[in-house]
Amino acid sequence: MCTFFVKKPKQRLNKEHFLNIIENNPQGFGFVYTTGTKLVIVKSSNPSPESMWKKFCDAEAKYPQSHFIGHGRIATGSAINNNNTHPFLINQSLSMVHNGILRQFPSTIQKSDTVQYIEQVIKKLPKDFYKNSGIMDMISRDITGSKFAFLSVDNKVYVVNEHSCVIDGETGVLFSNTNFRKTEWLDYGGLKVDKKSISKNKLGKYKDTFSSYPVQNKLDFHVDSDCCEIKNNPTNDWEYCQDCHDWVRKHEYSYDWGLCKQCEGEYGLTGVKNEDNYSKTITGKHYGDINYCDDCNVNVASHTHEDWRLCDLCIKSYEDPKPNLKVL
Repeated sequence: MCTFFVKKPKQRLNKEHFLNIIENNPQGFGFVYTTGTKLVIVKSSNPSPESMWKKFCDAEAKYPQSHFIGHGRIATGSAINNNNTHPFLINQSLSMVHNGILRQFPSTIQKSDTVQYIEQVIKKLPKDFYKNSGIMDMISRDITGSKFAFLSVDNKVYVVNEHSCVIDGETGVLFSNTNFRKTEWLDYGGLKVDKKSISKNKLGKYKDTFSSYPVQNKLDFHVDSDCCEIKNNPTNDWEYCQDCHDWVRKHEYSYDWGLCKQCEGEYGLTGVKNEDNYSKTITGKHYGDINYCDDCNVNVASHTHEDWRLCDLCIKSYEDPKPNLKVL
């Protein structure tokens, strides 16, 4: 799980904590500070821990009055490069980092969930949205389980869901989670992998491992089928399930049925489509346990009335249901 820290001007960041963040989040590290007139971001998708520590100390010595926000990234689906490495510059006045997973904006190969949220939400808000408590509260509700930290050019820090963060008792520095401590695990968005089981390169750094582990295989929220950001994705990473109306990755999609594999499994539609095992189109009538209402032709799953092929809403429209609709 990614980790960020927020260091106030008079606080001292523990070097061991700094190095642990890079060790535990080996696929990108960066930090941001302000000179008073502009925001400066230093980051690398392939960071050298000692070199990055030196750059941090040099910047801190040169601008002691600045807040510093740093972030270590562990990739859970998108490419490891500087474009997906935190911090991000929202505009000339604001930068941000993120800890967590934004499942309603799932990662693609090219863009992480954070990048997509910035492009589709943050950059469409008013320029000074972070000064509006109502908007910040809305963002907090929208990213439940995640945390954001913003640094403005005038040296103000804004943390979303700060109550879920951790404050180090010795230094007072705020961390998004406890991943600044020594650990034998890499946390890939809740999937913990023993460091001993992962090979290292010649520099002693963990190799690019994100593709070896599960990514977000299905959205937690339904997305409109006309969602341009996904539909027009030049990498063609996504396919649209005709039943649950979710966008899913290609490896989670059944081209034989036009369904995501989860829906395919729920309906027992396995194997290659043919005349023997396929008796309905996805918008047609009954197939096995799919409960289409004979009146409104909507699949209402387990909510269909048990004695009549009608949904609960349609059954109420009949004081005396038609006998010929009874299921034999």
